Amino acid sequence: MRAGKRDFVLLLVLLCTGTPNPARGDDVPGPGTLEVLLQRAYDNNGAIRAARAGAEAAGARAGHAGALPGPQLRATTFVVPIETRVGPQWFSLSLSQRFPWFGKLRTRTRIADRAAEVAAIRADARIRDVLVEVKLAWFELHYLTRALEIVRENGEIARHIVEFGTAAYARDEVPFYDIQRARAEMARLIYDEVRLQDLAAVQVARLRALLGGEDAGEIASPGPLPFLEMRLPLDELTELALGHRLELDAAAVVVDGAEDGVRLARKDYWPDLVVGLSWMAQEEKGSAPDAGKDAFGITVGFDLPVWAWSVDDRVDEASARVREARETLRDGRARTRAEVVERTVALVDAARLIGLYRGTLLPQARAALESAETESREGRSLGALLERKALWLRFRLAEQRALADYYEAVARLEQIVSVPLPLTRPTEEMP
Repeated sequence: MRAGKRDFVLLLVLLCTGTPNPARGDDVPGPGTLEVLLQRAYDNNGAIRAARAGAEAAGARAGHAGALPGPQLRATTFVVPIETRVGPQWFSLSLSQRFPWFGKLRTRTRIADRAAEVAAIRADARIRDVLVEVKLAWFELHYLTRALEIVRENGEIARHIVEFGTAAYARDEVPFYDIQRARAEMARLIYDEVRLQDLAAVQVARLRALLGGEDAGEIASPGPLPFLEMRLPLDELTELALGHRLELDAAAVVVDGAEDGVRLARKDYWPDLVVGLSWMAQEEKGSAPDAGKDAFGITVGFDLPVWAWSVDDRVDEASARVREARETLRDGRARTRAEVVERTVALVDAARLIGLYRGTLLPQARAALESAETESREGRSLGALLERKALWLRFRLAEQRALADYYEAVARLEQIVSVPLPLTRPTEEMP
């Protein structure tokens, strides 16, 4: 069954299950913050509702694509009655019905069904894209929330350093230059806090728009996010993408529809049939035995497809559409392979960075900071404390940035493969 036939709720569940539940701190799906936001977006997002309506419209169009054209009823009143042997003819009524050539209606129905299937797949893709946008905004908000906590914590440390340095300077234990550096660092952290608050407000506004606008309700701050590994190899990810990507499903259906278009165009070489009934009212006048007797007739007619060159052009156009659709599908598959590689590399790189910061850089920076704190208490070096504190801050922010980048890469990779990616705890727990 093609992806376009999936139930929308099933698609939502699939996209949710590949995401860790930070509210519970494990990899078991549950009613965490992100899951709630995804459900609200699914229920209220305007683009999702529009996609559903478009798919419904395409399905309704397919329901009447194979119907016969409406019959034609014609009435004629003669201004000057036509004199006949049985009397003047003053009125006529005719009813005709066109019957397209054998197989035309069935082919039109298939084409409309293909179009409805493409619309359904694209509606699923739009739902998927909106949910991925929610994930990306939420992971970005997670980073900004953690960054604010880190900056505020470092702001308190900087404030204590300024107070300690000012007292030490009064005792002539540290140079005034170190005091100025500490004050500049505190001012920079205040600026960073304001900037991060503004960036967080942008992501909240983005989420509110994705959740349906002004009636989106409250958006809770994200909780801590655990690191969970995505262990699928590149070749398996590529196979998943080629087998499940919604855009490729839609492109394959477009190819089928284009081939049906060629079949329909070729049927124009054959005539449509027209069958009609007519009634001619006669006025009773004269001495003929059948004077005043109405006349009835049956009409059978065919279109004359004498302009074969125009049908040739329509067949050529439809054939070109087939080639276009096939090349689009081939290009989509090639691009999918490249995008899987690109996004897998981004995911692996972010995971490496997380391991580097948590396993090496952060412990080393922490040890250096503690050493500098000891030295500063002994009055030996306030400048070293400032430098190592700034390095500790940068490493902590970079580690949280890498964590957000990692989960954003997972979400973007899920967008390509259109199925959830399994996330599990690392075999060796990170610090």
